[in-house]
Amino acid sequence: MEDRLKKAKRRFDEVVRIRQDYEPLWKDVTDLLAIRRSDIDQTDQPGKKKGMEIFDGTPKAACQMQADGYYGYLCSPTMEWFRLKMGRKELNAIPEVKQYLQEAGEQMYYALNRSNFYEQAPLFFFDGCSIGTATMYAEEVLGTERIAFMTRAPGEVYISHDRFGQVDVLFRKYKLSARNLANEFGLDKLTEKSQNLAKNLPETLVECVHGTFPNDDRQLGKVDAKNKKVASVYFESTGALNFLRESGYEMFPFFVWRYRVDSGETYGRSPATDAIVEIFTLNQVSKTALKAGQLALEPAYNIPQEMKGQVRITPRGENYYKDHTRLITPIHVPLNYQAGKEQQERLSDSIEKHFHTEFFMLLSKAALEGRQLNVPQVMEMQGEKGAMLGAVVGRLNGDFFDNAIDRLFHIETVGGRMPRVPDIIYEMGESVIDVEYLGPLAQAQKQLVKTQGILKGMQLVAPMMEMFPEMRDRVNSDNLIEEIFDSVNFPQTSIIPLDKANETRQARAQKMQQQEQMAMMSEMADKAPGLSKKVDQDSIIGKMTEGT
Repeated sequence: MEDRLKKAKRRFDEVVRIRQDYEPLWKDVTDLLAIRRSDIDQTDQPGKKKGMEIFDGTPKAACQMQADGYYGYLCSPTMEWFRLKMGRKELNAIPEVKQYLQEAGEQMYYALNRSNFYEQAPLFFFDGCSIGTATMYAEEVLGTERIAFMTRAPGEVYISHDRFGQVDVLFRKYKLSARNLANEFGLDKLTEKSQNLAKNLPETLVECVHGTFPNDDRQLGKVDAKNKKVASVYFESTGALNFLRESGYEMFPFFVWRYRVDSGETYGRSPATDAIVEIFTLNQVSKTALKAGQLALEPAYNIPQEMKGQVRITPRGENYYKDHTRLITPIHVPLNYQAGKEQQERLSDSIEKHFHTEFFMLLSKAALEGRQLNVPQVMEMQGEKGAMLGAVVGRLNGDFFDNAIDRLFHIETVGGRMPRVPDIIYEMGESVIDVEYLGPLAQAQKQLVKTQGILKGMQLVAPMMEMFPEMRDRVNSDNLIEEIFDSVNFPQTSIIPLDKANETRQARAQKMQQQEQMAMMSEMADKAPGLSKKVDQDSIIGKMTEGT
């Protein structure tokens, strides 16, 4: 164990060294806009006042708007924001597969709604938009069948990635009271110092480390906790002679979203780090403007020397003097407040563009300007939003949503709460289940390109179909309506299956045929009145039909 402990500590020291280069930049970001995450070095005093050096709230508001926009447009709890489908398209049309995917999706939504995912996600998005690297952890709370999601503070997290750029090493340094440390890991696992603290000063905080990384020492064939794909170790940061706990995971339990990763870098860059120069400048300009405004409202005064200590420049203040030429006068300093205001507005606009705030307020802005928008215009605006944010959303899907849903699916499957997989999926040799994201931002570009393509195509061929009716034979109406439903995320529960629709069509065709036959018989009767006359039973025809 000692060798493994030393190896884990060396690995931790390495990731700590890597992060040191990013910490000054993070400190600037947290000082000027992400004040809730200011404890990067974990030395802040609890209850400390924060944000005292901020003189303009534009960067903070823009960052919060972007984070809230991603949350609302991608994974709001008020909408169905993802659905499962098979990797092979033809399997999705098989009724039992469709039922399985629907039941599996319903179970996953049930698990999400019982968890705290929707409480933790907004802070996760804020970390990504401000610091540039956001981290969330998920595990099942034993005995509750409930999953706990936890957004970890950036100051606690140290990461490294593999050669493909995927984060596969994560250490978390955090503090726990000696009492809670003993309750979680057992008193005998603690260092001698921590044992004494647990007995005598139980609320004293002790620093410990949780490391997760690929289990290179894994022995194939063994299925115990220490031989899983991902190693998990806990140890005290100082004085540890053994692990507090050593176990593992079948899959990486952390989801790390890096807003954008530059070549050769480990941690993410964000709109806040990109705009840090403008943020510094705006803060300084706003500070200067604040001083200028105060100087204009509360100017300095020239006061006769003999009145030193006797001046009352207050409401209804009274100042007595003999010489009327010896007046108290304000010092007039020439101020160009308008120029400073224009500079503030230019900087604020630039910062808001970094955070793409205009894309989250397109419809509100149009309403304020009094513009009337039709449906195609709204679709184009939403599509433009999707195109401009496509790169960010794509990385967010890969880093966060894909991994979170995989983890959720795994936990629910291991817990025995997922529906049984249909045999036909095994028979077809298919094991890949894809995720389609249905949020407005995820669907905006798809809806624009696909739906407009269909509408424009129909507009072009409609006049030709009037001239050449045989062209209608080339359009597969069932396939067309499926494509339209898919492009706008039409509810699957409201779509009648094709076989049921065909039955309705056949019944309608039979009814129409019967109506046509009845109309034909009625027409024939009108043309030959004798055919509708009642047959005389004494006639030859009557006697012929009597025996039938």
